[in-house]
Amino acid sequence: MAKLQQVKSEVAAKIFCPCCPDWEIKHPERCSNTLEAADRTLYFCTKRCKERFLKNPEKFLGNPAELLQRPATSKKVVKPPQETDIPGDSPIEQLAGFIDKFSPENAKLIQSCRKTMRKRFPTALELVYDNYNFLAIGYCSTERASDCIVSLACSAKGVSLSFYYGATLPDPDGILLGSGNQNRFVRLESAKTLEEPAVAAMIDAAVAQAKTPLPTLERGRTIIKSISEKQRPRR
Repeated sequence: MAKLQQVKSEVAAKIFCPCCPDWEIKHPERCSNTLEAADRTLYFCTKRCKERFLKNPEKFLGNPAELLQRPATSKKVVKPPQETDIPGDSPIEQLAGFIDKFSPENAKLIQSCRKTMRKRFPTALELVYDNYNFLAIGYCSTERASDCIVSLACSAKGVSLSFYYGATLPDPDGILLGSGNQNRFVRLESAKTLEEPAVAAMIDAAVAQAKTPLPTLERGRTIIKSISEKQRPRR
């Protein structure tokens, strides 16, 4: 009986996103998307969820002051509705929602690196994979993953520039990390790392090595390729 009571207390103490009833906020102290409602704080899994809640709080809680802490409806932890499930969201808005899952510091780093990469590859297709281990943002000549030249690999630990076929690139400055058969990467302390001579030269070499050349006329677009149901914590 005492053990059952303990389990009930642990379940009741869990905190969930109001817009995603099965998405537990495991680290509320790190959550940057919050709202004060009545005598408690509401926690949201993404900035997009917070915006949806503000437009119509009654839809999600019935009463904005309703208790946020509630028992889980299932033992299975499922993903919150991703941005692809929300009508009207563009791929850019979807990507913004993915980035919002990261800590403010990492989110800022991802955004600044993406801005630099978009400037460097204005005609490339930007393929987005919100995967289990990483949020990967690839810059490709076609919609095939095999035509990826470089990508930003984003995790709770930081951001790296990944060279899809880095194992065959010349590396006179010894900047590439990794020992696999194909991929190599460079850790990015800031977006300025992308402009360092050795890194810029490596990017140029990856472009020159690409089997399919980048488009020359059309402006590149963003494409959401996949969203994993289960993901490592982003912060």
